[in-house]
Amino acid sequence: MEGQANLYQEMAATLTQLSEGKDTEAGIQKLAEQVSTFQELRANAAELPHPTEEEALHLSQLPGQQEARDAFFKAQSALASSEYNSPKVFDILSGLHESVPVKGEGKL
Repeated sequence: MEGQANLYQEMAATLTQLSEGKDTEAGIQKLAEQVSTFQELRANAAELPHPTEEEALHLSQLPGQQEARDAFFKAQSALASSEYNSPKVFDILSGLHESVPVKGEGKL
């Protein structure tokens, strides 16, 4: 969970950089790598046993989780309304919503 929070912060910084038009090609490549890492973290988390309600509540209250997501969505919104908005960037970001196969998936 801490890794995901850190990654949200890194993606927020990258999106902010892109919304300001700074080093666009490098930023796009960096964002693609970050989204790929996020998919790996999500797949790893999916392999863990489901938390109990108490554990889920504890995880949701970990420091930095909500702040990191808020920073990410704020930066994403800033990029969407900037002149440097790019379909290529939003294609990369769509990878955050793609399901990633987990270990053993598809096997009988």
